[in-house]
Amino acid sequence: MPVTSVSLSTAAVPGPSAPVVLNWRGGRPVAWSITTNSSLATSDFTVQASYDDIQLVPYSSVYPPTGSPSLVSTVAVWGAISSVPYLTLATSAAPVHFTSSAIWPDGISGVFLAPPAALRLYSTASSSNILTLKTVQSDGG
Repeated sequence: MPVTSVSLSTAAVPGPSAPVVLNWRGGRPVAWSITTNSSLATSDFTVQASYDDIQLVPYSSVYPPTGSPSLVSTVAVWGAISSVPYLTLATSAAPVHFTSSAIWPDGISGVFLAPPAALRLYSTASSSNILTLKTVQSDGG
């Protein structure tokens, strides 16, 4: 079972963490968890997923270069997970925002039964904090 971990510190805020690439073609479930290193720190963040294979799409974890001829073909689309499990464009829901003080000390976790291509954290505010995203993906038959 591949285990992957990425962190997002105050130096990168606001902005995304490095992406965690998942085996979406294998279709195995993936569990994820997020922890913080301090109960006194403040962070506001979302968990984002992409269904674009970031190994095949350039500029997938960063913003496209200025003057990019086609944003659709040069950047992966990221969307924050929502509390509404099934969304359409007409019934979209706001993303779930988490705070580090609310997830201390146990963190938060979730499972994707059919995995996206990648996961990452996106923080809009952080103070003296490190957020860690860990994923475990099944590889058995």
